[in-house]
Amino acid sequence: MSYTIQELQPHTIYQVVTGSQSYGLATPHSDIDQKAIVILPLQQLFTLNKEWETQTFHQPDIEFHSLKKAMNLFLAQNPTMLELLFVPEEMIIKQTTQGEILRKHRQLFLSKKCYYSFAGYAKDQLTRIKSGLEKTNETASRFTTDNVKKRLETCLSNQAKGFTIKNIYLTQNGIPGVELSVSTNQITLSQLHKITTSLSNLLRANTNKQKAKMPPSKLSKHAMHLFRLLHMAIELLETGELIVNREKDKEFLLAIKNGEFRWEELFVKADRLMQRLEMSKTTSRLQETPPTEEINRLYQQLMTRE
Repeated sequence: MSYTIQELQPHTIYQVVTGSQSYGLATPHSDIDQKAIVILPLQQLFTLNKEWETQTFHQPDIEFHSLKKAMNLFLAQNPTMLELLFVPEEMIIKQTTQGEILRKHRQLFLSKKCYYSFAGYAKDQLTRIKSGLEKTNETASRFTTDNVKKRLETCLSNQAKGFTIKNIYLTQNGIPGVELSVSTNQITLSQLHKITTSLSNLLRANTNKQKAKMPPSKLSKHAMHLFRLLHMAIELLETGELIVNREKDKEFLLAIKNGEFRWEELFVKADRLMQRLEMSKTTSRLQETPPTEEINRLYQQLMTRE
């Protein structure tokens, strides 16, 4: 069973802006992501169809969850869901009485289990980064050690004299380039255009497969979220508060996103934060696990409240 935004919106009890906007890390090019929690009417709940849980839309980018699905994700300490209850109030788009009650009881969901979920997400980001860097290095190595240069020289010798290939290379974004030295005094623009076009086409033909294996150009964004997650988890375990807006470390996080740190330096910092996270789990005063029975009563209260 699926619904349209127009069908879900009237039954939404809580809707907020999430992602970079709620973190305070948005740029002029950042998307505006939203998440919402829905309680469908009884006649739509009591059917033989498979229970509706989640639906995602684009333009606008909004993700709807049933109340049961959302609360189960809160219980599991899912970072991208748990933060819904802790976004700054100015990020709240819609909040009914039921949504207000849910947010009021948000502390119920916080526990030491957050160590495993937040650390897990952070480690996933770290794995993506290291895997991406390995693929980048491997691709660059293959590009510079194969016989691409010979192919380019053959192409060049068939079209012009006085041109020599000095170097071929890949930029950090995986774009192929070639350095030429010219010892001829006369060449028309049309001839020059023909030569450069032929070389460019040949370069692309020889690097398409490698480029397809290149990691996303967002490794620095993964790194920013790695550190954001680690900072949030440590704060949560040490203070009992989940701080979504990252004003306190915004400058540092954006510097990571902008590529202002060497990877080796970031890996050292990440390792230190992982160690601190482990220590924070040991000393945290948070409850070991969320009180399931109390949360079940809250769910029943919200579902039966008009």
